[in-house]
Amino acid sequence: MIIPTSAKAAPGSTLDRLDRIAVGYLMMPLVVFLAGWFQWWVALPLIGCVAYALKPLFGTQAAATRLPVTGLQLAIAISAGCAWTVLGGADHLAFANADWHIRDAVLHDLVSSPWPVGYGLLDDKESLLRAPVAFYLPAALVGKWLGLAVAHVAMGCWTAAVSAAGAVVDALTPRDSADGDGSRRDVQRTRHRR
Repeated sequence: MIIPTSAKAAPGSTLDRLDRIAVGYLMMPLVVFLAGWFQWWVALPLIGCVAYALKPLFGTQAAATRLPVTGLQLAIAISAGCAWTVLGGADHLAFANADWHIRDAVLHDLVSSPWPVGYGLLDDKESLLRAPVAFYLPAALVGKWLGLAVAHVAMGCWTAAVSAAGAVVDALTPRDSADGDGSRRDVQRTRHRR
């Protein structure tokens, strides 16, 4: 995770490959949003700003670093993410709570309607889709190309990936110890005492 190596470290050198993947993953819905919601002459400069902000992620050290997890840890995280997704009802393979009807409607509207999604006039004002659309956008973009059924599969994959990434980040996050500040050095010192 993001750990300063020294005061003279090169910009971006404290990011390992997992950090780079996580930031890129989190920025993907933003880029889809900018491209889909704004006219091209507004979207392009904003996407350029995002690309410039992400420039340190793509330095020369990006390819040289390894993931800080083993293959087994990654397999467990992916399995946990898939299980969480299936049991949570995202793919409708297991029981899906009633709130998935709302999520399905949002995904449907994002796939079948032009962006930004509008519903016409309501009380003489334009009515737009108001929802946390970033979560839906990658799946909705796939659905615009390949149809609503594929969008639901993409939504399940996106949800599983978010869950797996959360499991990996949680596993790599240092825990507070009883006698220190919770820093990685403090956690390592605590582990050596055991």
